[in-house]
Amino acid sequence: MSIAIIGAGITGLTLANLLKNQKVVVFEENEIGGKIRTKHYTYRDKSYFIELGPDSLVFDSEKLKLIEEYFPKIFENKNFVRKNRIHIYGFGKIYPVPLNALEFLLSGFLSPLQKINFILNFFFKRKIDYRNYLTLYDYAVNRFGEDFSKRIIFPLFETVFGIDSKRLVLKFVYPFLKRFEERIYYEPFPMFNTSTGLSSIISRLSEGIKILKEKVEFIYPDGSEFIINHKYRFKKIVFTGESKNIIALLRKMVDYDENIEIACKELSKLNYRSSFIHIFILRHEIPLKSNGIIFVDGDFINSITFFSKKWYDGADIEILRVFSKNDSIDGVFRELSDLFKKINYDLESNIIEHFSISWHSSLIDYDSNYMEFLISSKDYLQKLERKGIYIFGSFLGGSGIVDRMIFVLKNFQKILV
Repeated sequence: MSIAIIGAGITGLTLANLLKNQKVVVFEENEIGGKIRTKHYTYRDKSYFIELGPDSLVFDSEKLKLIEEYFPKIFENKNFVRKNRIHIYGFGKIYPVPLNALEFLLSGFLSPLQKINFILNFFFKRKIDYRNYLTLYDYAVNRFGEDFSKRIIFPLFETVFGIDSKRLVLKFVYPFLKRFEERIYYEPFPMFNTSTGLSSIISRLSEGIKILKEKVEFIYPDGSEFIINHKYRFKKIVFTGESKNIIALLRKMVDYDENIEIACKELSKLNYRSSFIHIFILRHEIPLKSNGIIFVDGDFINSITFFSKKWYDGADIEILRVFSKNDSIDGVFRELSDLFKKINYDLESNIIEHFSISWHSSLIDYDSNYMEFLISSKDYLQKLERKGIYIFGSFLGGSGIVDRMIFVLKNFQKILV
């Protein structure tokens, strides 16, 4: 069976590996790996890697075990996050985020009255059903209380996903929120990378896969087959990636089936946000034991990741990944300089190199009820599948690398039917 997979991100490459026994071709006009990109950097004869996209994976033993059954050693040489704190910068101070209930109660992050309110919400609403809530905002206020949510939950999740909490679909962030709750009850959940960066996962998944570095310009149904770019014939087509890219490709076949028009109309309701990342490579370590800083109401900066302190012992440099609200490097630099003056660190004199990148957030906000979208999509997606068209979009698989691989593992068999 001949199968075309459009998109060589983590979803497309995972799927291509599982279908290796078929005649599979992956089309990718941009970089292989999608958002997963690792930059290797050398300073004073020491080698480092910097993640330009996602920088870590959540260690979920059950999910990783399932993935490794299909892909042995795909995550070998795990490099776990060092146990440094994440801080929050707001209200004129830098606060360490408490890692458990006792630390939270002893911290100065909330007033005594606010702590009591949090405890009443957190411990007496443990059985609250997240399925009754559409957005992160509605759930968090009811689960944790408004004060705690505004000071910790909202800044943390809005920074990571780049969307206002009132529009952030709870279904996608709930697994992360659940792990956050576990941090308060028990121990921090572990995050990891590989010893050479996440691109090593892409390299392993790409081995033996036929990948055409070619843009899909034309798709024409011809009987029981599809012709791509006037020269390639396939029995089935799988679309991966973001909804806006899938819409553009589906519209090339819009006259083929009325369900394609329905799919395009529904998918157009899913919106993405652009994220801007500024990488600063600095000469000297910043005197703050932290994996990162989340900004509360920063004018330009959402958060900072101290990349060296997450992965490297004895590093000669500090690597900052700064997530900003726009592409204004001047505003980012001013806000960053003001922050580090509070800990007597001269940012300007320590910069070795700086570069910026932008990418679209892989999580979605929705202008209607997202649960209704999932329910309504099943009907027309199944009709498309009967004609050999499959959609494995990121909006169905979840936001994390591991979650998307699991989604493929649970759904790839239907392509072989």
